[in-house]
Amino acid sequence: MYMNDDSSHWESIKSTKLNEKEKNIYSFISKSDFKTLEGKTVKLSKFMGILPYSAKDVLFSITNESNWKVWDRNCVYCNNVDYVQNENYSFTVDSYAMKYLPFMKYRSGIKMSTVIYDSVRKSYSYISKTTSALGVPRLENTIKHDFYFGLTLYHISENKCRYVYVLYYHSKTFVHKIVSKKLYSMYGRKLYEGLLKSCNSSVKKNGETVRPDSHWRVLDTLDDFIEKYVSDGSEKTWSF
Repeated sequence: MYMNDDSSHWESIKSTKLNEKEKNIYSFISKSDFKTLEGKTVKLSKFMGILPYSAKDVLFSITNESNWKVWDRNCVYCNNVDYVQNENYSFTVDSYAMKYLPFMKYRSGIKMSTVIYDSVRKSYSYISKTTSALGVPRLENTIKHDFYFGLTLYHISENKCRYVYVLYYHSKTFVHKIVSKKLYSMYGRKLYEGLLKSCNSSVKKNGETVRPDSHWRVLDTLDDFIEKYVSDGSEKTWSF
């Protein structure tokens, strides 16, 4: 959660075009490099914005399998492989593939995902990271792709929430810092547009977004989490 906060660790990147009014979209890149568990050096990026939907509406929208390519346009394939329950939390195991540019080969990997709820911050956090520890093979004829992302949705009102999306990825390619800033700026705008489009197109009932039937079981991880930690009505907050 501490990476979601405003701090001097982040360098702001303008997300709107010259002479265009800022649209509640903000992009940042980390000033420092970070080391992954595999020893790779990466930058973190952070994207923030305000959406005219409740946090739960947005969560139901982005976890809907039919909406995945709407808000994450680089995703070309995702398939649920397994569902794991342990003492602390549940997580899904998925095989996925990404394509960032027309001339680039597909990037692929195996990812673990879970959703948690913070009853103090009134926020949902959708957390996902790649793993090689489960022995699941990734797609053939693709380049190995490593990433981490945390998408947190903060309650503002019944029809408004703030999202904070923090991620890194390492996909066996070199991108100059100036170019990466431009790409992150573009991505910040496209992410906002994709999230908004996903929410607008989701099925509604009585003005609220309907929980999707197909969601790669990631919403089941939230059900397990709430039952284990917050079903008794106590307030719980989390640091990670």
